[in-house]
Amino acid sequence: MNIYFLLEGAKTEPIVYQAWLAYLAPHLTKVKLFNQATHNNFYLFSVGGVTQVIPKLPTAIEEVNQAGNYDFLVVSRDSEDLSVAEIHQEVDDCVRTCGVELNPPAQLVVIVQNRCIETWFLGNRAFLPAVPGKPELQTYLRFYDVSANDPELMPAYPGITPAVRFHHTYFSRLHEATTKKPYSKRNPQFVVQKDFLDQLVSRTTDHPGHLQSFQDFLTFCARLKPAESPA
Repeated sequence: MNIYFLLEGAKTEPIVYQAWLAYLAPHLTKVKLFNQATHNNFYLFSVGGVTQVIPKLPTAIEEVNQAGNYDFLVVSRDSEDLSVAEIHQEVDDCVRTCGVELNPPAQLVVIVQNRCIETWFLGNRAFLPAVPGKPELQTYLRFYDVSANDPELMPAYPGITPAVRFHHTYFSRLHEATTKKPYSKRNPQFVVQKDFLDQLVSRTTDHPGHLQSFQDFLTFCARLKPAESPA
């Protein structure tokens, strides 16, 4: 089992995906180069921006085909102000028109971070301060309580647009209030911990309608588990 990840973010996503895969698919190990994958490996190709994902997809397809031993090519990007369906359509259109076909047995999988990866982080109900001190955070919680309502459905806050910017700002303020430290996309030290991920999984168990795009990620990771040996 080998997986090639085409990731939008050059900062947060490579760190978070590698850490979470260590919990969700611990049999997999990371390789630095795409052609180093042999068995139970994953490769992270980070393109550094939402506008670069689609242009880099043909390159990713070519590299997967060249290696010849990948089971999945995973395209992961924020939806920002588009719908999940529109992101899927963008990927489908690129695959149809780019002139490069993905060779079997590799399968294309699209993971949409709706609206961004910080939106997923907002699903951690335990990551809330007992008393939200700053008025700014109190205002955000009154506007949209992410502990009770699905973060993926949260609209933009008046004066903070687009919505994806507000989602990032909201989580940053929660992070500061809860940990007493600023949130860093380059060093998301709390979100990579297992208990943080467990809280997100627990949220989807208690509220199956919440965090649908995060659940797509979990569903894909479940496909990576090795088959059980016959008794």
